[in-house]
Amino acid sequence: MKRTSALLAAAALLAACARGIAPEPLPLDRYNCARCGMMISEIGDAAQYVSPREETRFYDDLGCAAEDAGRVPIRGTFFVRADGGTRWIAAEDAFFAKTGERTPMGHGYWAFSTEAQAKARGAGGKALRWADLLNAK
Repeated sequence: MKRTSALLAAAALLAACARGIAPEPLPLDRYNCARCGMMISEIGDAAQYVSPREETRFYDDLGCAAEDAGRVPIRGTFFVRADGGTRWIAAEDAFFAKTGERTPMGHGYWAFSTEAQAKARGAGGKALRWADLLNAK
């Protein structure tokens, strides 16, 4: 199961890289969230928007990234930190759970590389997709 999850995450990242878009390193306590302006101090909640035509935007909370995605024309890829912040994956390939756990801006969403992981952590056993987060705002 873990090997399958790792292979799926690697395939998603390779697909994004093949399009010329890959996540950038995010040094903590050096960037402010593009949406709320708060300093990004925790990697597990982070997200980023990468575009070949624009400067990368970093986010301290998945909810901030989803809110920003609804306000700007998308010409790139949103990446999220999945599985407790262990790896970047494209937001469209991730599964999300609203856990009720604390996140920097209180949105409470966590990203996972598999639907089973999200269902296991989500309220009511529910897994969400990126489009669900975009529509929730």
